[in-house]
Amino acid sequence: MTGLQLEGIVKSFSGVRALRGVSLDVPAGEVRALLGENGSGKSTLIRIVAGEVAQDSGLVSANQVPLRPRDIRGRQLAGVGIVGQSPEICAGMSVADNMFLAQRRRSSLRGMQTRRVVDRAQRLLDEWGLGLDARTRVGNLSQDRQHLVEVARVIAQESRIIAFDETTASLTEDHVEHLFAVIRRLRDRGSAILFVTHRLAEVFDICDSVTVLRDGEHIQTAPLDEFDTDRIVQLMVGRSIRDQFFRPAAQQGPVVLSAEGVINREDGEPFKLDVRAGEVVGIAGLVGSGRSNLLESLYGLRPRHGLVACEGRRIRTRNPADAMRAGVGLVPEDRRRQGLALSQSLRQNASLLDPTRRGLARLTSGARSDRHLQVMTARIRLKAPNSRFAASTLSGGNQQKIVLGRLLEAVPRVLLLDEPTRGIDVGAKREIYDLIHELAEQGTAIVLVASELPELLGLSDRIIALRSGRVVEEFPRGSDAVDIGRAIIGTAPSRQGAARDDKP
Repeated sequence: MTGLQLEGIVKSFSGVRALRGVSLDVPAGEVRALLGENGSGKSTLIRIVAGEVAQDSGLVSANQVPLRPRDIRGRQLAGVGIVGQSPEICAGMSVADNMFLAQRRRSSLRGMQTRRVVDRAQRLLDEWGLGLDARTRVGNLSQDRQHLVEVARVIAQESRIIAFDETTASLTEDHVEHLFAVIRRLRDRGSAILFVTHRLAEVFDICDSVTVLRDGEHIQTAPLDEFDTDRIVQLMVGRSIRDQFFRPAAQQGPVVLSAEGVINREDGEPFKLDVRAGEVVGIAGLVGSGRSNLLESLYGLRPRHGLVACEGRRIRTRNPADAMRAGVGLVPEDRRRQGLALSQSLRQNASLLDPTRRGLARLTSGARSDRHLQVMTARIRLKAPNSRFAASTLSGGNQQKIVLGRLLEAVPRVLLLDEPTRGIDVGAKREIYDLIHELAEQGTAIVLVASELPELLGLSDRIIALRSGRVVEEFPRGSDAVDIGRAIIGTAPSRQGAARDDKP
């Protein structure tokens, strides 16, 4: 059989078994979904396929040829390519140089003149309709287009086994469709494709078959037509998707967060917002509507007009520390760039300087750090081998839990959540939903931005619809998703924008 073969893959980290004898085959000309909740072993399996880590036992083969463990260069030579959630590119180099970097290091391409490399790269980019200029410096591209550079690289390497690891998590809808067109073409030319996603709708759009992992074990592999969404969720987490988003309404108290005359875009209109204790206010809108800008304005990350108050006291924010001291906390959309020190350990991330403290009081002792980590781990059900592991090695769900758990130590009265479940699996989502419910019951005022309307409808007490920086309508709990969709789209919806969801 041509394609990817995994036989009896076992892997442990510090005594914690991540993979328990996983075997699967992905034949040439097929797109295989690899699904599983947080901690199921998906990320570890992909890293083994990529040659980044070595399995304890078992065999990885490409087209029936065994591959040596932990051998990235050997994978490239064997035609194995990886496109991850965060682009791994050389930002200071051109698109062409990124595409042919590996080949130039090991072959006669090393001596090729820059012009020849650029011409060859541009021909491939045009042939595959990627819409990139081979001469462009990659660091000048949006994150969406940087992903296309990674796709172009696996095409240039003539990879026949390709893993897409949560690649769509940070892409706009248009770029997802563009990526899917490329994946279909790769499949049709005979590539074996492993596709990891947390968005189950994408599985039915692009995949031919499904493999489900749970707790490091292979649960089931079958053609796509043998699954529906509820069946997949049951296999992944052992429970039905019913009630996945439902949050009972909490008892609401007095107004905690009050904003008046705030403008979230230069071309936006002033708006008024009151959020009560125990209330979850959802913010709905398309790309460019100003959702993230709104949260950043409330938090003090960008200049703002108007007044913002917490529990009746005006917040004069010169920086985020002022907002934190006033009782307002933010979980940013881009946790990897704005919320974590990826190269630092779990312990170090959990004990980053507390902006609500001043002077030497901001320093965290080792003993206090350990106590904090123990409490945080229990509260947010963090899954990690030990506290020394770098944050970059954790799954998206666990990374998000670190950001949220660290913030909760400050006991904010107002919590601003920007896409808190983006890029994480259904099991981790459920845990985030439970935590939102718990915080609302405790009286926290919550403002929630989410792209999935079912999520907003299930979690919010009311939903504010934004369009082009303006509040166009407010919807009570139990409103119809179609009505909200019409409000945020309007008569001339815009689907343009960068990966960063709400930049004008």
